[in-house]
Amino acid sequence: MIRHKPDRYYNVAMRSTSIRELHIHTSELVREAEAGSIIVIERRSEPVAQLQSLTRRPQISDANRSCILAEMRESRASILAESCMAMPVTISNVDRLLTQRRDRC
Repeated sequence: MIRHKPDRYYNVAMRSTSIRELHIHTSELVREAEAGSIIVIERRSEPVAQLQSLTRRPQISDANRSCILAEMRESRASILAESCMAMPVTISNVDRLLTQRRDRC
């Protein structure tokens, strides 16, 4: 028997079903999961698995996306500027050795 349970955290229907019912109604249950339902699979009335859609992602508007990208660019630029100021330009030992080798040739 398939039981319906309201989900406390999302506005999504949650239901549970037995492994036997899953076996008999696999296509129907997959369609429901694809539509946004969460289906809990139970073995002897104990939840053992969950079936839900993988394609659900939060949609971001183009305006919001461009605003987020602009903020990320600004943050990146300021981080790079700070890191360049924090690290003085010095000649490393490797650079000194390379310069000495070039001078010999």
